[in-house]
Amino acid sequence: PIYAKTMIEFQNTESDSHVLIELFSATGTKIATLFNGDIEQNVLYNTELNADRLAGGIYLCRIVHGRQIINKRLILIK
Repeated sequence: PIYAKTMIEFQNTESDSHVLIELFSATGTKIATLFNGDIEQNVLYNTELNADRLAGGIYLCRIVHGRQIINKRLILIK
């Protein structure tokens, strides 16, 4: 579950690389790009998800790191 303001923390332990984090509605519509940038190895990064204007419900978070794509389901509680 997530709330109106949620912090997303991430770290890459392998090497410097590029990371893209996006938020989608349950129907697949892109809502926001939360992070799009290069990161350094072993540095903790964070980005804030401000969901004040979003309706409660299910959202998808996609994290792209090199060839790896991670999809996570988020439930916004209002």
